[in-house]
Amino acid sequence: MELKKIIPELKKFRLWEVFIYERVSEEFICEGTEEKSTTNKSKFKKEAKRGRKNVVAIRFSDGRKTGFFAQDFGRKFGKNQILLDKPISEQKLEIPKSATNKIRANLGENKNVNQENIDELLDILFQRADFKLVVDKVSIGKATQTRRIVNSKGLDLVERKTLHFIYGAIGGEKNGQRQLVYFSESFLSPSKISPQNIANKILADFNFDEVRLNAGKFKVIFPPKVAAQIIEFMIENFSADKIISKLSRFTERDLGKKVFSDSLSIFELAYPSFDSLSGLSKKVQEDLKFAPGLTYFDDEGEEKKNFPIVKNGVIENFITHAFSAKKLNMQNTACAVRPNPLSQPIPAISSLVILPGDESKEKYYSFSDVILISEIIGLHTSDPIKGDFSVGCRGYIPSVGKGFKNTTISGNIFELLKNPVIFDDLSIEGKILTPSILLEGVQVS
Repeated sequence: MELKKIIPELKKFRLWEVFIYERVSEEFICEGTEEKSTTNKSKFKKEAKRGRKNVVAIRFSDGRKTGFFAQDFGRKFGKNQILLDKPISEQKLEIPKSATNKIRANLGENKNVNQENIDELLDILFQRADFKLVVDKVSIGKATQTRRIVNSKGLDLVERKTLHFIYGAIGGEKNGQRQLVYFSESFLSPSKISPQNIANKILADFNFDEVRLNAGKFKVIFPPKVAAQIIEFMIENFSADKIISKLSRFTERDLGKKVFSDSLSIFELAYPSFDSLSGLSKKVQEDLKFAPGLTYFDDEGEEKKNFPIVKNGVIENFITHAFSAKKLNMQNTACAVRPNPLSQPIPAISSLVILPGDESKEKYYSFSDVILISEIIGLHTSDPIKGDFSVGCRGYIPSVGKGFKNTTISGNIFELLKNPVIFDDLSIEGKILTPSILLEGVQVS
């Protein structure tokens, strides 16, 4: 839908905003045989897929009530004029007036997909695995997504972002045991997709030499993939809409309150400057530039900036968008996110980083009371407000070189984060960038 065909319908309203989203993707998929198992890569089923999505979402207000329209036009925008219904929502529409009214920005490297990365990954896995490898699915591709935001306050912003991704599931069989490892990585550059690194992570997650883990309290290492899940479980308490709805353990009066260890600092990232994140090594700063969630402006058009949510254990800011910031009478931290292009914006993270520490997790591998968790199950059933969790898991005992499964770990994340060890191995795990984290006193049963 051409913007010039939408604007005439909108001019009868006092406030309005148009969000246009386009996504073009190409993906190359490699799957195993019907038996889901082969060592002959020529037997793999390979296919290419392409997709396109075009969405228009409109918010509008007569000054008292608000309306909303959204439509997915599929592969191309429709030709019919959009007719907007009378606004009926009682919620007031807040549209930010950004300091930067016009941006035309590009993020990511628009390079071709390297299909050979799949073959290289499988070659490494087959060469190094000492068990029967079961290839379920491996997919590699790129997606170019374009956002345009135009509103009645003179805003006209366009951002084009190209993401490169690889994901899949690899299984293994040994001594009658079967295990399945899922993996997923995405970056703003195809050069960051390393088959060697991915293979290392996949193989590290397999362990067929298992023992029963005795009940008790342990020092638990959560590697980045699992630490990201724990942080995401906890971080929703800092979302302004949760605070407004009283679905958070915090209130606006908790700003400035110390709730965690001095070693814990959590930032929301913008692009392209990391000036406010002092003390980071050049390597870490270079890695941050390829995080897939980086963006120049949020989904309401507010300019993004780096800001601390937690700094040295102290609550510095909450996660807000225009409406929630005004409701709580605080500065907008520009975290408007549309969970999908057809939805209205909510306050949420887009690129979160837990600042890394100085220690290596391998230093703790010789301790008899240290375990490493490779997978958790059921975190969604835990209580994010109280912070209590009890989840199934499998993992590894570094001191004896054996794995374990069918185990439950439990604790309170807010209490455990008062004395964590933050390691130095920062990793990009989707919208969360985190190192491994050790939590002491986790109950194992």
